[in-house]
Order: sequence, then C-alpha cells, then structure tokens
Amino acid sequence: MRLLGLLVLVGCAHNVPQDRQTGPDGRVKGAELLVFENGEARVKGIVTYPGGDRIDWRVIELPEKTRGKLDMQLTWRTPRPGLQVAFDVFDQYNTPVIAANASKKGGRLRTASLDKAVGKYFVRIYAPKRGDAGAYTFVANFVPDVDDSIDLTKVPVSDPPKLAAVPPPTPSCPMFDRNNDACQTACPSDAPDDWVGCDARRKQKLDDDAKAAAKAARAACLANQPTEFDARIIHVEVNGDQVNVKLDTGIERHPDLTTGWTARVLISGTEKAMANGTVKLLNVGKLQTRASSGLTVDQLTSNPWVRLFPPPANCP
Repeated sequence: MRLLGLLVLVGCAHNVPQDRQTGPDGRVKGAELLVFENGEARVKGIVTYPGGDRIDWRVIELPEKTRGKLDMQLTWRTPRPGLQVAFDVFDQYNTPVIAANASKKGGRLRTASLDKAVGKYFVRIYAPKRGDAGAYTFVANFVPDVDDSIDLTKVPVSDPPKLAAVPPPTPSCPMFDRNNDACQTACPSDAPDDWVGCDARRKQKLDDDAKAAAKAARAACLANQPTEFDARIIHVEVNGDQVNVKLDTGIERHPDLTTGWTARVLISGTEKAMANGTVKLLNVGKLQTRASSGLTVDQLTSNPWVRLFPPPANCP
C-alpha cells in the first residue's frame, strides 16, 4: 500500500517543494539511528520528490574506539521504470566521503565501502531528480579490525552542505488548455483562431487569404483580356511620304479596339509578318479603322491581311 501511495504522489505531482511533506529525518539533525545486530544494520523507507519528501537522513554510529570496514548497499523499487534513488555519506565532520554517482551498480542498486571507518557517519538517501521516487532498503555491514582511542564526542561538527533543489520544468503548452498559463502566449495546433496567443497564425491566414484573392483577381482579369485578330485592308492611298489604309473592322465588331493596339501586315498566305510591316492605327471608327504604313501601295495590295494585337494586359 505504501508503494501504491507513492505511485499516486508521483502521478499527481506538480512542482511540489522537495520538503513539503518531509518528517524530522528530512534534516541531518533528525537523522534516524541505524541499529547494528551481528554487524548489520538495515532500514526501509520511501523518498519522493513529487510527494514533497525528497530526503531521508540516517546515522551510523560504529562501536566506540573501533575501526574497521563499512560496506553499504541501497536497493529500491519504483512506481514506474527509469526512476532513481541515490545516497551519499558524510563523516562526523560533515565532510563528504561517498558520492552517490560513483557507487551505482546497475539499474536499482548502489553500493559503497569505507576502509578504516571509525566513529559516526551520516547517510543521506534521496530522490535525485524532480520526478524521482522509490521505496528503498538500505543495509550497512561493519567488520571491525582495530581498536581506536579517539574521543569523537569532543570534535566540533558543522552542518553538511545542502542538497540543491532541482529547477522546475519549463512551462509548456503541448495541447490547448485555457487554464494552462503557458498557453496564454502559445498557439498549439488545436487552439481556436481567436485565441490570444494565435495573433501570428491569424496574421498569416489573412496574408494567405489576401494572396489567394489577388491571384484569383489576376486570373479573372487575364481571362477577360481581348485577343489578337485579323483584319483586311480594303482601301490604300498615298499621302505624302506614307501610305494610308482602311481596315474592315471597328468598335462594332471589336469593342476593345483602340489606337493603342499594334498591327502588322502578314505575308500573303502565311502567318508570318512582313519586315517593316508595322501599321500604325490612326482612328478607330464604328465599322472601319484608318491607319498608316511604311510599305508601298503594291506591297499592301499584294498582302492585304493585317493582324492586330492588343496592348499588354493591365492586370494587378
């Protein structure tokens, strides 16, 4: 049931202070004494960062005036794979003597040993990262080798260094949630278009719509442009240095025809324009159009067809 409770705490935690639910053993002054029987001391407990009980302190007091080898082992069970529990050790002067990251042995086992161990040691068992938690078993074995006459009770002791809190995770908004503060400035894909964080998306949509409308308007404009057509020369006369002609077309047949159109004389029986065969439109009438040409009367009489081209499209 305790591990089940731990699972609930891990699943529901949200930026809980690491010591919100800690007991006296969450501080070195409240460290729980490990009692040795036949050279072994064993203790069980639970540490959970999400549950606000990140640290358990234990104290090992070796027999007075005795020195020997101290072996320590930490095993743990977790509510889900990948979570960790660690421990480090300080001597009676609160000097670190064992670092947790140097003692890991596999997935759920940490060990450490001290030769010539003497006096008192403080063991800090803790959840390393913000989401870590586990039910642990800590075992200490002591094998004495020599007696020691040091009076450790007269040595001044300072507080051990504090374990720094792990910074809270950066707020994120992976899915739209009106109650998530991180979503106030974010625009996940499922957010509505009028959401306060979606200004950039709205602007992009307006830009895309404007471009699509402009493209459609240009296509419509081009589709309505007049096309080239052929007209016949029905009259030729000399007028000084140029030759004037009349074409058999006007605004009644081609309402868009103006003097801004370009005309070229075609070689008779072909689609090819004659060299220097440009015809300048002078006046567009209802049924006929007057124009002038640099070709001779004979050339115009022998090649009576003119192709007229509209001016370039004035489309946005």
